Amino acid sequence: MENAALFSMLWQGYTHGDPLEILLYNPENTTPEAWRRLVAIGTGDISAALWLQLAKMTESGRFESADGAIDYRRDMAKIRVPVMVVAGKVDRIANPAAVKDGYRALGGEKVWLLAAEENGFQADYGHMDFLIGQRAATEVWPKVLEFLDGRRAK
Repeated sequence: MENAALFSMLWQGYTHGDPLEILLYNPENTTPEAWRRLVAIGTGDISAALWLQLAKMTESGRFESADGAIDYRRDMAKIRVPVMVVAGKVDRIANPAAVKDGYRALGGEKVWLLAAEENGFQADYGHMDFLIGQRAATEVWPKVLEFLDGRRAK
């Protein structure tokens, strides 16, 4: 197990409102036990190079390769396969406004889904809630499968 994951596993999910809870999941969707299990077995360290690239993109506001040679956002217009974009209303990693901007940049057929109470979900979704949220299997995954099945029929 990576050192950062091992260290953080010791205290994750035991304090309400801790920084990672606020950043990565909504406790209305994800139990502390599910979060602790994910941290224990489903995480790893992120390379320094990736952190630097993410910091550069955050600072510049540009979605591009580390060397700046590839403008990923511009190239999204070239995507022609159907894409379903799912955003969580309280996602603080991939906030809905940024995700919607990426959605608009896509060139082909696309479907937008905001996982939020206002759209019939039992709670607003955070970043990791799509994977480990206690209702993701009944609220989110069927919508994704419906989208995928609809593409197969065409």
